[in-house]
Amino acid sequence: MAGIAAAVILPAVWGTWGCAQKTEPISIGIWPNEINTLIYIAQDQGYFAGEGLDATFKDYTSVANGVDGMLKGETDISIGSEFLLAGKVFAGEDIRALASIDQVLQVAIVARQDRGIKSIADLKGKTIGVFKGAATEFYLGRTLELNGMRINQVTMLDTAALNIVDIFRDGKVDAVITGQPNIARIKSQMGGEVIVWPAQSSQSTFYNILCTGTWAAENPEKIKRLMKSLDRAERYIITDKDKARAIIQKKLGYSEEYVTDVWPDHRFLLSIYQVLIAAMEDEARWMIANNITAAKTVPDFLKYISFDGLKGVKPEAVKIIR
Repeated sequence: MAGIAAAVILPAVWGTWGCAQKTEPISIGIWPNEINTLIYIAQDQGYFAGEGLDATFKDYTSVANGVDGMLKGETDISIGSEFLLAGKVFAGEDIRALASIDQVLQVAIVARQDRGIKSIADLKGKTIGVFKGAATEFYLGRTLELNGMRINQVTMLDTAALNIVDIFRDGKVDAVITGQPNIARIKSQMGGEVIVWPAQSSQSTFYNILCTGTWAAENPEKIKRLMKSLDRAERYIITDKDKARAIIQKKLGYSEEYVTDVWPDHRFLLSIYQVLIAAMEDEARWMIANNITAAKTVPDFLKYISFDGLKGVKPEAVKIIR
């Protein structure tokens, strides 16, 4: 009888503790895309609320705009690539990465064959649409270098404020460098008229949770709860991939075919890996060599990563040499 009583009392005590946990607000700036799968799963499954976070979202038209909004105080955190992080470090911004939530390989150069483009070498002298200041600029430069060209041998049209699919279809550029879903949209509209070359080689883009250094220092408990929520989301994806894909399909209005096609391009891992630092150092050297920054030395990027939140929740996910 005592055992039965204990079995009844313990859940009641646990439930009371859960209800007593103070709810904390957190605002997230986001560009609606599957790169945010861990966040969308945590939202859909109630993991944020379960960890005592009242999460609100602000959508932006690009990852870069989301990061800029966060730095202006519009949101607490945002999602940005390691290239954007490196650029903000060079710019002297008060910025920190808390963890990566996706590693993705999908950026490609898409070219119009009717402009006489049959190989990468044919891009010389052509006009290419690229979101300047984003990782795609780096991937374009590196791809050209690997094929014996410099980035100043092409004309770049900054697509930051343009619809990259429209300008490509309308012939305002000869080629574009972009990721998904733009590649799928271009191919669906123009089919065999285009040629596509992967532009990342084996270097993944890391999408990271970013915040200011001030916010990170003032909110260690919120960060811990955030990491717990996203860790639960990662485990959900591992144990029920099909349901996870269905959630993303519904959330973003994607087709089942599209989600199935792009899913293998992503690694939805909550992590801080050494390769993240290596990628930023490589990109920083490229920025210096191409006069994108006035700096002459590569920063110590370890100073711009806040390890404690993830390390306290999932220590095995922090693999950094310090």
